Amino acid sequence: MIDLDARYHSYLSPEGKKLNIDGEPTQVIAYGYLDNGKHITGYYLQTPEHRLIYKLNEQFDRLERKGIDYDIEQTVYEDPYT
Repeated sequence: MIDLDARYHSYLSPEGKKLNIDGEPTQVIAYGYLDNGKHITGYYLQTPEHRLIYKLNEQFDRLERKGIDYDIEQTVYEDPYT
């Protein structure tokens, strides 16, 4: 199992690491696992404008854009570390 905290926690801080999306540095505001109701199927990284979906083998699956593929207000959670 991928330890998301070890890998992505340093991206949550505004001063922390950034993702490069379309040539722009972008802050991660949340991350978590995806499941099908029985098994974990992958994980996501949430930014203010995008959600990046990855498979469990860490292979990139797709990029979803706010307002087109999902509603960010329904998916963003409080950072438990702040």
